[in-house]
Amino acid sequence: MLFADEITSGLVGAIIIAIPAIGAWIVTLLKTKNDLRKQARSDAIAEWERIVARQDSEMSRMQDKVDKLYEAERDCLKKYGESAERLAKQEGVVIQLTTDIRRLQLIGKDAHPGITTPAIIITSLDGTIREASAQVGPLLHWLPQQLRGKNVDALIPERLKESYRQGLAKIKDDIRQVDPAKPLQTTAIRQDGVEVDVSIALSSWESGGAEFLTAEIRELPAGAIAVAAASAKSSDHG
Repeated sequence: MLFADEITSGLVGAIIIAIPAIGAWIVTLLKTKNDLRKQARSDAIAEWERIVARQDSEMSRMQDKVDKLYEAERDCLKKYGESAERLAKQEGVVIQLTTDIRRLQLIGKDAHPGITTPAIIITSLDGTIREASAQVGPLLHWLPQQLRGKNVDALIPERLKESYRQGLAKIKDDIRQVDPAKPLQTTAIRQDGVEVDVSIALSSWESGGAEFLTAEIRELPAGAIAVAAASAKSSDHG
């Protein structure tokens, strides 16, 4: 019994002696664990900062590319606008020069309007303009691309539009009545609102199952229709 008490007393003494060491070990373990947490947190923050920095750098490069693209687009639009403006001015000059030449020809009688190059307009049977030649410029002051898709009644004075519609309806009923050898003398209206006497020779043709009309429009001397009407009226009275 005495021996057992001595053993127990020895163990208790050893435990008492070991307690400070165990406590120090536990403190060290907790400190190490805390240090590892801090290090892990620090490493995670550093990695996140590196990722953010890379993203910022990539975003900056992308923004530079976008800015350069926008700048290039602005330059292209500017150059296109300048080119379109120059082209429009050149087309306007060509139209004006051709018009002036036509007027001089008429005044000087160097070329009779009946033999000058006609303006050609192609329409479908509903009057929609499909194509127009460059001569519509000097004659009617329209560019061909401006007329495409419009109805031909844009070239007809308001007072004559009903007659035009009636004539078009007759052609739809029987397109065979179109005779290019019998030109129609009438009045057209230019884009600027000025009326001009013209002679129109109509012909018909078919393509892809659709029927079309071709109008050859020639300018008449100013007042030609009025003179012809007065002459016909005089003849009737005679």
